[in-house]
Amino acid sequence: MLWIFGGVLVAGLVLAAICVWWGKEGNAEIIPAIGATLGVIGVIVSGILILAYSMALAGAPVKAKLLNESYGTHYTTEDLIWGDDIIKEVIQGKRSRLDVTVEQKN
Repeated sequence: MLWIFGGVLVAGLVLAAICVWWGKEGNAEIIPAIGATLGVIGVIVSGILILAYSMALAGAPVKAKLLNESYGTHYTTEDLIWGDDIIKEVIQGKRSRLDVTVEQKN
């Protein structure tokens, strides 16, 4: 996934550079401005997505360690990166089953 964000980042930079170069050659002024703006927007969005994804990658080992210690599981960092939603559903299901089992004393 990081490759996709990086590709969009590079594509945005290339688009902005081509449009700025085209504008300096004396061509139509609006097309380079629109292209450069789209390129800069692509760079900003990609930068934000790369930062968010990198933070998730950095936090995954710690999260895996905490889950494994708390629930006695053996999840890896890759499991948490790609299957975080499924793992949360499984853990929530385990909690529900534990909460439902109640003994009554007469």
